[in-house]
Amino acid sequence: MYQMYQYAVPSTISEKDLTKLTKKLGKKEQCKITLLWVPYQTLECITQTFEGKTEKTKTALNIMFPDEIFDEKDIILLFRPNFLKIKKKKYESINLGSLTRIIPERRANIHKIDYKRVTEKIVSLSKNVYENLEELKFLLINRQSIDTIPRLVFPSTDELGRLMSSEERKVKDFIEKEFANAMALSTVIKMTLNIGALPEKIVFKEKEVFYYPYLVISTKEDLIFVDLVKRGKLSKKFVEDPILNRIMRENESARQIILKTLT
Repeated sequence: MYQMYQYAVPSTISEKDLTKLTKKLGKKEQCKITLLWVPYQTLECITQTFEGKTEKTKTALNIMFPDEIFDEKDIILLFRPNFLKIKKKKYESINLGSLTRIIPERRANIHKIDYKRVTEKIVSLSKNVYENLEELKFLLINRQSIDTIPRLVFPSTDELGRLMSSEERKVKDFIEKEFANAMALSTVIKMTLNIGALPEKIVFKEKEVFYYPYLVISTKEDLIFVDLVKRGKLSKKFVEDPILNRIMRENESARQIILKTLT
């Protein structure tokens, strides 16, 4: 057994849980199951907003992949500030019972992260989102102002419909859709960095490393990550990690890193 020099998040998975997960996710195909400890770097995060305000928070970044293999929208999804709230223990004190005799246990390698490059990617994404939102807000406000004029003159819905051409409605729908998408991306950036407003500047400072447990089910075509900390307020259960699973499908470099780790 290797020595883990940092802390880890414990899991309560049992042999019964393992059987159920394998049956559900491994389907009828022959599959390989591995308990994988994924390293996360705790980061102090100091940001400056576009309005000039400064925020100081903490977040955590998945560091089992080199940062250069991800673009702006994917790198931001590797941050998991919610993991910081979970109580951690020294690895040596975590007891998984007979589980490690049934399935192999692996630790993903730590990759050195270029935080300057990460910062540039996130700031670039944040700037694009901020500018898009400002522009779309302007378009929405001005279009709404224009749209209210005919209502004063033509209260009839039918007449208003004839006045507003099909192309105009398409433009309005497009603007609203783009605004919703930009708002969603803005929310993701703020949630993953654990901040309240989009950042114009970011400074990261490395703190401690901890390991998070995943069950990795590998079949002929899929690599499925299952979060081994139970989720849910009413009925707690182990669930798939949709972000890591999508990365496995779409990023061949990341997939090869995991396949090598599991061997």
